[in-house]
Amino acid sequence: MKKKLKLTTTAVLVVLLASIIFFQSGCKKTKVKDPVIISVKSTLPSTKTGINLNSGEKINITTNGSWCWGAGTIECCDANGTVGRPVEEERPVTLESEFFGVLIGRIIGTSSNSDYFRIGTSTELSAPMSGELELLMNDRIGFYGDNRNSITVTISFN
Repeated sequence: MKKKLKLTTTAVLVVLLASIIFFQSGCKKTKVKDPVIISVKSTLPSTKTGINLNSGEKINITTNGSWCWGAGTIECCDANGTVGRPVEEERPVTLESEFFGVLIGRIIGTSSNSDYFRIGTSTELSAPMSGELELLMNDRIGFYGDNRNSITVTISFN
């Protein structure tokens, strides 16, 4: 009887231990990344963030502050840009469909880059491809040197 009880107790412990191992292996712990805060300067043609995204990964981007663009008549705006600008003689700009001063970005991949996309003051983004997130002010191509200030960008991971 003692032998049978010992064998039954051992069998129960083995099954219990196997169940614990099985269920723990099936429960993946997802680590949520801390938000990243980056200063994006209007005087640079791009800011590499050091944030590598996987295709389809979702992030939230918010901004704070204002920056200024243009020589002579300086115009300042938040990351949504200046409505009505650029006019035809101020083209080409990096992202033709958007205003001066809009925060834009793209993904720098290993063999190619995504198209530029609008971010503005706030957006939820699903990465169009895998690679590093790059941010910049939409401005005339080659004219970043006459800009002023920077905006603060917070990137949160879903």
